[in-house]
Amino acid sequence: RHPKLEVIVHEDFETLGELSDRVKGYHACFYAVGIPSTGLSEEKYEHVTHDLTLKAAEMLLKNNGDLSFCFVSGAGTDSSEKGRSMWARIKGKTENAIQNLPFKSVYCFRPAFILPKNGVRSKVRMYRIMYALAWPLYPLLRLFPSITCTSVQLGRAMINAVDFGSDQVILESMDIVRMGRMEGSMKKNLP
Repeated sequence: RHPKLEVIVHEDFETLGELSDRVKGYHACFYAVGIPSTGLSEEKYEHVTHDLTLKAAEMLLKNNGDLSFCFVSGAGTDSSEKGRSMWARIKGKTENAIQNLPFKSVYCFRPAFILPKNGVRSKVRMYRIMYALAWPLYPLLRLFPSITCTSVQLGRAMINAVDFGSDQVILESMDIVRMGRMEGSMKKNLP
């Protein structure tokens, strides 16, 4: 709980426009909505990853002209939109589209492997199994910040990007670790 935090539960992303009047005066959006591409058609994956993201971004822009938008993308995203990997092309297309919107700032976070902390648990069954199998390797994985960050570092990096800015729009795992270690905003803004 925090005085600056408001939780809005809206279950249908197809009707995000209904929230437009409730989301006024915001300074940042941490957008981490997504689904795994495994087993999905390109059309379905693009709808959730690209189309719904842009609907959310455009809805937020209507009433928040001074908004920073932090988009959680993924390592391997293809900004050229021409590669072989369907998910990477669509993530790249989404990053490119967000960067062309008139936000105060845009940051695209591309974590590779996120080590869950403080009880964070994936809603995706496949990921929960993967994390359970990888658990014994966590101490070793932490030694490789170029491919690994923690959920806490990712959250802090997003807050720090908004609070302090960054010269980089695209932040890979190593950048996320670096920004997540910065002191300041977590102590200043959160209890």
